[in-house]
Amino acid sequence: MSELNKNPVRAREPGGLPAERILNKMSSPTIPAWKPPLTIRCHCQKSTCNISRPRWDPEGTNLPEANPRNSVFDVIEGVFKSGEETIRFCTTCGTRMLLITSGEKVKVFIGCFDNHDVQSARNHNLVIESFPEKPALLREPSNDVITGRCLCRSVIFTIHKPPEDWHKDAVLRQWVKSERKFATTLCFCESCRRTTGAPYWQWAFIPRSLVTDIPFERLQKYKSSDTVTRYFCKKCGETYFYENAGNGGDELWDVAYDTLAFEADTIAKQWFQSAFRDEDWDDNQKVDEYIEGWIEGRFSFDSEGVSFLGHEKVRSVKQKWDDYWT
Repeated sequence: MSELNKNPVRAREPGGLPAERILNKMSSPTIPAWKPPLTIRCHCQKSTCNISRPRWDPEGTNLPEANPRNSVFDVIEGVFKSGEETIRFCTTCGTRMLLITSGEKVKVFIGCFDNHDVQSARNHNLVIESFPEKPALLREPSNDVITGRCLCRSVIFTIHKPPEDWHKDAVLRQWVKSERKFATTLCFCESCRRTTGAPYWQWAFIPRSLVTDIPFERLQKYKSSDTVTRYFCKKCGETYFYENAGNGGDELWDVAYDTLAFEADTIAKQWFQSAFRDEDWDDNQKVDEYIEGWIEGRFSFDSEGVSFLGHEKVRSVKQKWDDYWT
């Protein structure tokens, strides 16, 4: 996970940047001073550009202009249209960077900003912190199978429930929790933020043997570090899987929880467990040590989340998480 989200908030914020000029209409010029330039970048830094100082037109419209040497539409090559919205993403690392609406308004996915720029970007209403809704599942989750999918449905895969005698399997015993459940948590590390564009990311920890029907030809690989490979959809940039050769190897995959969907919360809670429980402790299990912060009752790398989002935001996220999973 190092190097979000149950059901992220879907509400759209007003405003946005008109496409070619990166324009953001503000309701009032009385906003905090701009500290140019604001930089947006993906994880691999191939898609990096600046937003320079804004100027005001007679109607009070804020006009931050893209640095002409780094036009966002030349640099951010991935394009996917979903209804009246268009997503721009990096084709190398999969980072979703821009959301363009039908009115040619553009917002930047918050994970693309540096720590020191994120508050200024928020003040100027430039950010979006959630992804567009995904299409409905092709089939409802059952007691034994979950289907995962992306925004474009190019990549559809299956997760199987552990067998009743999972504890007899040497590999499954190390990664499956009690009651045949999988562990899930949020990760606030910069690497997960940069590769998704999200403020934080939710992972589900699934033994590799229980993830099937994966159309690898439709997935792009990206090595985010020496030992970590991430997989995303070539067509829409959706983050899918995280594989750590140095920890978990080919036994475990982190699966993006946001690719899964449940019509009822009770179904999700039949499949996943969100917190470490002392009664689950097993010296033979690797999963408790694998998930950073799990045993201590923390989110993974939550200190990086505090540096990026602030204490209050992380505290609010934790409260909502606890309310849902408890």
